[in-house]
Amino acid sequence: MVDTLTRLAGPTIPAKGEAGTTIYDPSTGTIVIRNATFTNVHAGRGAWAHLSIGDMTVPANRIISGLYVPPGETIVVPLDLVMAGATEDIRARQIVDQAGTAMNPASATALIADSTDATTYTTATWTAISGAEYLLFAYARAATTPAISSFTDTHSGITWTLVDSVTGLLASNIGKLVCYRAHSTGTTNTTTAVVWTATMQCGFVSIISLEGGDASGTHGSECIQKSGAAYRPTTSTTVEVFGALHCGGRVFAGSNQQSTGATTAGGGFTEIHDGTTATPATAFESSYSLQPGFYGAGLFTTGVERLALLVNIQDDVDVLNVTLNGVVVT
Repeated sequence: MVDTLTRLAGPTIPAKGEAGTTIYDPSTGTIVIRNATFTNVHAGRGAWAHLSIGDMTVPANRIISGLYVPPGETIVVPLDLVMAGATEDIRARQIVDQAGTAMNPASATALIADSTDATTYTTATWTAISGAEYLLFAYARAATTPAISSFTDTHSGITWTLVDSVTGLLASNIGKLVCYRAHSTGTTNTTTAVVWTATMQCGFVSIISLEGGDASGTHGSECIQKSGAAYRPTTSTTVEVFGALHCGGRVFAGSNQQSTGATTAGGGFTEIHDGTTATPATAFESSYSLQPGFYGAGLFTTGVERLALLVNIQDDVDVLNVTLNGVVVT
């Protein structure tokens, strides 16, 4: 056993932290919580523990933020918290280091790279995996800021929900890169159509399945830990996205450039889809990585003006047991 007073160490609560899960809610009276014990029951995967009084998204409520518990170890944190009856509860969240074999991506459909002026870009038919999470990266450009109007998709359970987006000036036009998430409940074989609000000059769509992702939320919400996006209007070959996407989860990236030059996945990333259009000159790729954090999304051999969007994914493995005053609460 390891005793420690370490608090507020490591990464801060990520966007996925939400309000946390209530692990102790006294019904009456007042109680003192002397200590919290975090036991990692997994032999090979560490976890970051977060504890708060009430809503975890409020910084002032956080008691422990990002306390790392190595595989197979136990950490005891003295607290001496006075809980005021039913008016307060203790909430917890664990972010688990991801296994190297978890969530191996399988491209659900070939990349759609279409240089046709259109409002709708439709994939070939693809068969959904029941219970899998999905990411959809889409890119388009036009004279005015692009915006997605809707999706035409009858795969069972699929409801595309926005994760993040980024826009940037591309050769006197405006490009937009978006990422959506969804959860499948069946094995339907059909197409996916991305419908924009106005006529685009080109369109790209990349759909990726995530078997083993956390499916406990709505439309893949719990699978997403954090996202980040950036626009780079220079000739540098790397689009950098800075952010605390940490804890070893898989990172999925969509990126593009205003050029038909060859694309190469950034350092530590493996390419999934890669496509170009000649008119307008545009290149696009999607990729993934198992890096515990990241700073670069895509590398391009030529061209200027680039967009990048990265998403950190978590699987559904929980490894921590939490004990308050000697009583196991998780």
